[in-house]
Amino acid sequence: MINSIIDFGKTDLLILLAMIPSIIIGIIVYKKDIVEKEPFSLLLKLFLFGMLSVGVALFLEVYAERIFSFTTNNGVTNILFRSFIIVALSEELVKWIFTYFICWRNKNFNYAYDSIVYCTFISLGFATIENIIAVLSNDGGFLLAFQRGLITVPAHAFFGIISGYYMGYAKKYELRGWKHKGKKTLFLSLLIPILVHGTFDSLLFLSSKVSLLMVTILITYLYISSYFKIKQTSLKTKKITGE
Repeated sequence: MINSIIDFGKTDLLILLAMIPSIIIGIIVYKKDIVEKEPFSLLLKLFLFGMLSVGVALFLEVYAERIFSFTTNNGVTNILFRSFIIVALSEELVKWIFTYFICWRNKNFNYAYDSIVYCTFISLGFATIENIIAVLSNDGGFLLAFQRGLITVPAHAFFGIISGYYMGYAKKYELRGWKHKGKKTLFLSLLIPILVHGTFDSLLFLSSKVSLLMVTILITYLYISSYFKIKQTSLKTKKITGE
């Protein structure tokens, strides 16, 4: 009986620890929206659709693995294919599609920083569910929760920040009538997160000393570059609809 109570309490604590990184990152990104805060209802909708996107992406990944069954082997080529085509493409595409259809024509999307908030919140919804599942289904416990809180959850947020950064410019270009440039930049808002995500996953899956060193460098770079993207974009006080 006592062990059951202890296990139940441990589960609750692990779930809380799995959620804390998303909460912290969400607060930071939200507070940096210094000109015009986005509606809470819209952010909640994005977060919930981010959670939903886990199931959709998993469905795509499972069927892709059945089609490309060779990716279950651990060769370098197979790992790269699985990282970029199966995992990164599925996850980033689903998140991007949800964000685009929810926000692209939304009247609240009127500043360049808005899309960073949108893409980050949908990524955090995804990362939260993924993190809870990972922490509860593995034996790593608190150590795993700590590691994922420093690396995996922020990585998903950084992918979202990258996507939002380019999506904001794409919206501005479209409103200025630069349709070709807008479409190209909008495509980059999907392509670049896929490439960065695929690189991140492939380095983790390779699990060599060199690849782990490289992923450490990559995540450090993402921390720094994401900070500057947030800082740079949040200071732009002119509406993209009026530039």
